[in-house]
Amino acid sequence: YVRVVESGACSRCVVLAGREYGVSTGFARHPRCHCGMEPVTREHRPKPTNPQATYDAMSGAERRRTFGEAAVKAINAGADIGFVVNARRGMATATAFGRTVQATSEQTRRGTFRRREFERLQAEGAIPASRSIRGFRPEAARLMPEEIFRQAPNREHAVRLLRRYGYIF
Repeated sequence: YVRVVESGACSRCVVLAGREYGVSTGFARHPRCHCGMEPVTREHRPKPTNPQATYDAMSGAERRRTFGEAAVKAINAGADIGFVVNARRGMATATAFGRTVQATSEQTRRGTFRRREFERLQAEGAIPASRSIRGFRPEAARLMPEEIFRQAPNREHAVRLLRRYGYIF
């Protein structure tokens, strides 16, 4: 089976568009989402889709409704769709920079934010150069795209922050 999404699917399903499932596996559809599974046979092979192609096919209004205004800005600036959507899983408020901000505890697939924080702290001398990244947990909050666009005075600064917090590579 292949996961297929139609207009009106939620952001979590759009991220999983085109994913293949075995015969006995599948996924539990959630209420009112426009996603489904299409069988793969010798005669019928569904046209593969991916999250970016699905996103590109959406209108501006559909994108805002599905992902939210800040997420659309982040994706249009070059952020990875999966990282932006998955950041919502660990979303919480945190105190950083002397105020309450929206942050996430969700890390990136390759630990990009964790690695960058480790390297930044090593360069500043806060962590000895001989220490390994193993077991390191960043103390800094990983800001959500909404918070990044709230704090950034311009697009260039927002892109720098999106890169720093692991949404853009």
